[in-house]
Amino acid sequence: DSAKGKARGPTRVRVVPLSEKTAAIGEAGRKAEGEFLTVALNKTVPLSLSRAVRDIVVGNPDVADVIVRAADQIYIVGKTVGDTNVFLIGADNKVIRRIEISVRLDVEALKDAIAQHLPDESIEVNSVGDSIILSGQARTDGAAAQARNLARRYVKADDNIVNMMKVRTEQQVMIQVR
Repeated sequence: DSAKGKARGPTRVRVVPLSEKTAAIGEAGRKAEGEFLTVALNKTVPLSLSRAVRDIVVGNPDVADVIVRAADQIYIVGKTVGDTNVFLIGADNKVIRRIEISVRLDVEALKDAIAQHLPDESIEVNSVGDSIILSGQARTDGAAAQARNLARRYVKADDNIVNMMKVRTEQQVMIQVR
């Protein structure tokens, strides 16, 4: 009894490949209430369930993984950028929940890094697929380059950074002519 502080034993939840369970979902999958969840790449989101699940069907296990902590608690892990869905099926073979999962780059961490290291800049960060879009305004070319360098830490290649930033002031070179 977990209410008295005793540890729960291992659960008998199975994660099954999509092909084995597709027919069993049938009508129940169409009737299940869908929800949308965004998970940052390489991050984990916990989900508590209203009742125990027996089977978990992951549409594309390369995009997201499901870790079962207990029969009524799971964790969804973002593995690669992309979209997939998860069906949670109860002991009665009915779909408890259908979750549409979108795994995206962790732009919140990049926003925090830019705010910390470039606090006087008005740089906005968004993601599309596996690319980061930098927009807004930087005061200098150096600040814009620093923002690009920070963004580079979050993508696989330089080509995955779309730079739409504008530099607020024109660079001027002052010379003295005699």
